[in-house]
Amino acid sequence: MLGRLVLLAAAMHVSCASLTPYDGTPAAQANRTPEQLAELLRTHDKAIVAGDAHVLARLDALCGQHDCRSSKLFWFTDLEVAKVRAKREGKPILSLRMFGKLTDPLSCANSRFFRSVLYPDPAIAKLLRERFVLHWHQVRAVPKVTIDFGDGRTMQRTLTGNSAHYVLDSDGRPLDAIPGFVSPRAFESRLHETAELARLVAPLAKREHVLATWHRRHLEALVDDWARQLRAHGVRDVPKRSEYPETTLATLDGMTRAIGYVRLARPAELAREVEDRIAARFPDAWRANEQAPT
Repeated sequence: MLGRLVLLAAAMHVSCASLTPYDGTPAAQANRTPEQLAELLRTHDKAIVAGDAHVLARLDALCGQHDCRSSKLFWFTDLEVAKVRAKREGKPILSLRMFGKLTDPLSCANSRFFRSVLYPDPAIAKLLRERFVLHWHQVRAVPKVTIDFGDGRTMQRTLTGNSAHYVLDSDGRPLDAIPGFVSPRAFESRLHETAELARLVAPLAKREHVLATWHRRHLEALVDDWARQLRAHGVRDVPKRSEYPETTLATLDGMTRAIGYVRLARPAELAREVEDRIAARFPDAWRANEQAPT
């Protein structure tokens, strides 16, 4: 289901020829503020709901994100500016490192999934808006492939991609990372945890011990949960964490590969608003998704 939703995300595209697209450069960043976004949302709420193309293009330009109408989140692209805002508001920074740009319809597959499924989730959007300053950075251009159908028609799609959300303090120092694909509820849980971590270490001059202890405890919880899942799927002789303090992850990985990772994957529960929006915009693809899940 997640893979098919990523394909759906690639099709979400709104353009407006009369507005220069936001290109993610520091110079363009200087012309955008969260206050401008709030004002646009306040004064053009009906036009946004109605799907006015020009207003939606203005919305994307102010958000710094393609297809922003569903999340209405503001993204910085200059980390130094984001750090100033984070210090002013006393918040950590959630920094998305990605292939391509978040303003591109065909950015990497993970980021399209984030835009379509994670960021529009009401609980996640509220959490991101209230407890984080948001920033994205293009690590490099996203690889693309062009398919030639041999009859004059071609189709271009991204070939691969990867991304990670870094949680930084207001000085830009890393606290944690949320790599790759995660389900909405898992993402929400990690956001709550890392926001609390940022609050705990903010007043500390020396924080290395607190960070190390926090990460060790979360790693232990991850290993214990992984082992429980394997036992629930009938895998025998699953090692206890205490027996293999340094090699448990490799051991669990080998056991999981033997039965197939898909057996441990939990179905993603999407918010009703997200499901309804995808189903309304891409009804045929949504029906196919329900009939042929993977």
